[in-house]
Amino acid sequence: MYSSRDNNPFALASDPPLQESYDPRLDPALAIEHPVLAASLHHYRQLCAGREMPLWSDFAPKRMPPACLPHFLLMDVTADEPRHFRWRLMGTHVLQTLKRDTTGRTFGELYEGRVMDRMAVAPLWVIANRRPLRTRSSGSFNRPVFRPSENLFLPFAGSSGAVTRILLVLVFDPLPQD
Repeated sequence: MYSSRDNNPFALASDPPLQESYDPRLDPALAIEHPVLAASLHHYRQLCAGREMPLWSDFAPKRMPPACLPHFLLMDVTADEPRHFRWRLMGTHVLQTLKRDTTGRTFGELYEGRVMDRMAVAPLWVIANRRPLRTRSSGSFNRPVFRPSENLFLPFAGSSGAVTRILLVLVFDPLPQD
């Protein structure tokens, strides 16, 4: 059963019954399945040019494989403790699937409780390990449809060398045919 909150795309994503989700499955080995994620990782590794991770200033969307762009989510990372995250940009694939634009919104504005904890697992891992991470996750995002996804988190450094942005490449699994 869904409440009137479901009609508000900016309602906090909360735990059941509104939010079906499971903890992200972390894959540091990067066993990528989707070609969009593979192309994004290949481009990212070229940007590294022998470094641990590229600088954000190395990134130029026009040099990315065009098929990857609709799958991007860009996350700003604060230097604060605890870490705070803000969605900076959302690609059209993500917007069309989620049916909401969270650009400019912080995790604290969008998520609460266990959902907030789940959403922070992968970014915190990427910051601690300073390398890409693949995950499998799923959520309804206060929608009646449960959508699994394959995700690739790519860290970028600021001039200080700290992770200041994470580029998330996200591909939702197709909906089952009725």
